[in-house]
Amino acid sequence: MKLVKVPHDIDGKNKHALRLIKEETFDCIHMHLKQGENISTHHAKTDVLIIVRS
Repeated sequence: MKLVKVPHDIDGKNKHALRLIKEETFDCIHMHLKQGENISTHHAKTDVLIIVRS
């Protein structure tokens, strides 16, 4: 897993992270985990975890 840093600030003007991440190499996923659940393999070629705090 590699760390991807976005050089833009996410503020009130940018409501969605998808506006900042538009490269074809990213597979954006939206997950809700219950207590005790773990992240497992998915359909991406490599493991990608994108954390966005608003």
